[in-house]
Amino acid sequence: MNLLPITLLLIITTFTLSSSQETQLSKNGCQEKCGDISIPYPFGIGPNCSFNSSYAIECINQSKPILKSTGLEVTEFSLNDNTVRVMQKTTPLNCSSTKGQFQLGQSLLHSPFSYGASINRIIVVGCSTEVSLAGPAPSSGGCRPSCGDSTNVCYGINCCSIIVPEMSQRVQAAYAVSGGGGDSVVCGYAFLADYRWLSSEYGDYVNFSAPMAEMELAMRTVPATLRR
Repeated sequence: MNLLPITLLLIITTFTLSSSQETQLSKNGCQEKCGDISIPYPFGIGPNCSFNSSYAIECINQSKPILKSTGLEVTEFSLNDNTVRVMQKTTPLNCSSTKGQFQLGQSLLHSPFSYGASINRIIVVGCSTEVSLAGPAPSSGGCRPSCGDSTNVCYGINCCSIIVPEMSQRVQAAYAVSGGGGDSVVCGYAFLADYRWLSSEYGDYVNFSAPMAEMELAMRTVPATLRR
């Protein structure tokens, strides 16, 4: 009796079962995707589908996953890295005043998430503003871009970056404007962003030395990465 066909059938069946089990990332009986994005446990859509309310996902129009505890849109989950990539609004710098303070990104207080220092940077765009970390226990981080012609990279000309303090759940910053107090309202932007996006994707569609009107169109939201 030739056992080869039977052996091959068993191998194929086992592989098929294993593959289906590996692709089942969500909790049994729960919605597996929101649009094209798979929702892995401990996250989940609907009652009893997430580990707790901090990991609950709302699927807007069956296409946009929102991490309900933060209100941020999710574009990627990584179970291997224990990270979540989200989209956040940028902060226009009001240069009609000479100085001010603001919060960068969404506050993550009372959640299990934080901004990973090894992944995120505080990005400052514009060449008349100095931005530094502020708050109860600020680090020494701060930067001020110089003015000039630049390529699509953030290396100090029209754009600079600050390392985010480790395990930050709320990032406060202060800015000071050279020659502020004029009629100009927006003369730069500051935002928290994943440095991998900054180096690989952002330069593909906007130049850091572009006029502010063009920058405004590009800087609606930017991706940042949360650790859990």
